[in-house]
Amino acid sequence: KTAYEISTRDWSSDVCSSDLPTPQMWLQGVSGRWWRVDFWWEEFGVIGESDGMVKYDDRRVLLEEKSRQLDLEGTGLSLHRWGWTNALRDDDPLMTQFLTRLRRAA
Repeated sequence: KTAYEISTRDWSSDVCSSDLPTPQMWLQGVSGRWWRVDFWWEEFGVIGESDGMVKYDDRRVLLEEKSRQLDLEGTGLSLHRWGWTNALRDDDPLMTQFLTRLRRAA
């Protein structure tokens, strides 16, 4: 799929049209620290992170990201990750599982 196809896709059919996420949202972790997340579904308490793998080549960055995730999940929120490979495939198991969880939460 091209970037145009992705940006113009009607994602509302994947979840509920009224339940689209808020992009680039700041949320507070259990430590009190504030973190910017890629996507936030407030009604479900779900954070979505669209990850590129380049930044995880550095072990220190990977450990910091894990600490960030635990800090956010410590508040009772659920954090789900996906990459471009997952988002581009219509039948990707990771995305299917994630969308199924969102539907159940609705």
